[in-house]
Amino acid sequence: FVYDSSAADDKKLILADALVSNLLKGNWWVYDEMQYAGTFATTNTAVGGPFSLLLVGAGAQGLGQSTMPASSNHPGVFELQTGTGATGHIRLLGNGAYVGAGRIRFGIWIGMPTKPTTAQGFTIYAGLGDGATPLSATLNQMQFLFKRSSDTVTLITFKVNNGGTASEVTEVADASITAWYLLEFEVNAGGTSVTPYINGVAGTTVTTQCPTGLILPVRIGILKAAGTTSRSVDIDAVSIYGEMTTPR
Repeated sequence: FVYDSSAADDKKLILADALVSNLLKGNWWVYDEMQYAGTFATTNTAVGGPFSLLLVGAGAQGLGQSTMPASSNHPGVFELQTGTGATGHIRLLGNGAYVGAGRIRFGIWIGMPTKPTTAQGFTIYAGLGDGATPLSATLNQMQFLFKRSSDTVTLITFKVNNGGTASEVTEVADASITAWYLLEFEVNAGGTSVTPYINGVAGTTVTTQCPTGLILPVRIGILKAAGTTSRSVDIDAVSIYGEMTTPR
């Protein structure tokens, strides 16, 4: 909060008071820089911020490290590793948002150190979604997916589903293993449309299949589909912001 030392004593913290009041009444924000050290290898572990860690399969773990190319612009990276199981799965799970009660903005800095192949298949997902199976055809969701198109081409798609027929649009034709991506989406106040953003550039707005009237948790993870070599996803920062249409 802002502290103005030049103001009169009774005015120094007025801005802070106003900000707290806004957060308590109607605006909310969850932000995590992923500044975690050490190894996290126990399921349902709180990793020190707003997220808990779910692990499935031998060797799945979260680490305070990165295998992306070193970058001074991306400090404090947290890496999710699937372990060696052919269906290994690891994800961060956090409280999400009620879709349709006000504007929502989700964002993540994310990197993919290796591409999925036929022999070592996996999908990375990041966004809001319910259910235990992150890639279910009936999942209520608004999330980005890194998914194999061929052994040399990895798509980044944005998928929206209200439990029925999904809308899925390719936003990046081939994701790089050396690039960090800022993936964001914004849901309108009524929960009837959502627009993805890739590195600040707006993608295709979806006005159908929005899962309105549901609370959707934050979910970020990587799920293996084939192979026994551990695969990973690197996360630098996560943000979710909301503005309630009707303040508390």
